[in-house]
Amino acid sequence: MNAPPLSWTPADGSLIVVPDRRKHPCSHCGGPRNVPGQAYCRACHAASMREQRAKARAELAEMRRLLHVHGLVERETEVTEC
Repeated sequence: MNAPPLSWTPADGSLIVVPDRRKHPCSHCGGPRNVPGQAYCRACHAASMREQRAKARAELAEMRRLLHVHGLVERETEVTEC
């Protein structure tokens, strides 16, 4: 897809060069990027996000386990009397 020509020119007559970011390769696999503004292609971005979510879930599960092991969290089923 070709960009339309500019409707103006700089006062000094110099050329304007606008880089086409889609031509830069994916930082992970080297394939073409299809999402402007991201370093990865769609497949690598999705894989990276899955890894990050899995890591976050594992960290949260570990924190919950530690809190329950040390008795810092009361269970909802326990009844405390005043």
